[in-house]
Amino acid sequence: MSKIICILIIFILISTVLSIPATSQNTGEHIPTSHIVINEICYNELYHDASWIELYNPTSTPINITNWFIWFYYLNGPIQFSHLSNGRPVVLGPDEYLILCGKKSNFTRWWAVPEGTQIIENGIGPYNDSFHLDNETWVLIDSVYWKEDGQLPSLSPNHSWARYRGGYDTDNFTNDFYDEPHPTPGYENNLGKNPTNPSPPTPNATLSDSKVKLTWSPPLDDGNATITEYRIYRGTSSDSLELIASVNGSTTEYIDSDISKGKTYYYSVSAVNPIGESNLSEVVSIQIPEENPPSTPSLDFVWIIGAMALVYVTFHRKKRAGK
Repeated sequence: MSKIICILIIFILISTVLSIPATSQNTGEHIPTSHIVINEICYNELYHDASWIELYNPTSTPINITNWFIWFYYLNGPIQFSHLSNGRPVVLGPDEYLILCGKKSNFTRWWAVPEGTQIIENGIGPYNDSFHLDNETWVLIDSVYWKEDGQLPSLSPNHSWARYRGGYDTDNFTNDFYDEPHPTPGYENNLGKNPTNPSPPTPNATLSDSKVKLTWSPPLDDGNATITEYRIYRGTSSDSLELIASVNGSTTEYIDSDISKGKTYYYSVSAVNPIGESNLSEVVSIQIPEENPPSTPSLDFVWIIGAMALVYVTFHRKKRAGK
């Protein structure tokens, strides 16, 4: 009798999920105090077990997701669900990420994540068409669909569907996600909603070991997108600047050793995000001193040497006279 009741309960739960209309699925039911989001999805057509989903906690509260569930939907195929954590205790802290993947060894072979990022093997493959995230009481927390119902279209291999930064969520998936050519598992997504060009950084130039050390502060406004690159411009006047180098967006300094003594150099820096390049920063200048000329003895030094010589000669003359 108990087995029959269990079977009926499972049947009712699955029927309930299947019976939710598309508009209701798109709306979803979100719990304000525990609104973890499906943040990024990457399905690898060549290496199935390297496919992954990223969850993100945009709240200020740690959330225990040990007994939550993840549902995998296949187009014209079966529905599967499992405990999200596979029985292990899992707490997702504020502003933290968690990776669900098919096989951890394959995932880490292709993707680098920050140290300490939680990675859970959960049977995800490249042919899933939608995901549902439910809490321990079967309340729908978040869901994402593609390849059907006019939702997110299929992606190029190894691109990802990334949610706009900060857990941007309007319950409209085509409005909340974008095609990311450079997936960022475990890191903040590259774009926010309605991104723009960044503002310029603030540079400073100093002389160190006969080289110019150029440093800068990041832009006050990144344009709601990740800074991917800085470009360094230099000239011998403030109106003759030319691009001489570019560095990674995580770098905030550049060493210029290609300089000549006795010249003045002018520098400016720009910031680049996926949308475009900022205006050039304010120009800073630095003068490279000439080589130090050979030092000449000072007058005081000459007087001292002369006085010592006079004392020496006088002493020896008296010594001889005493003989």
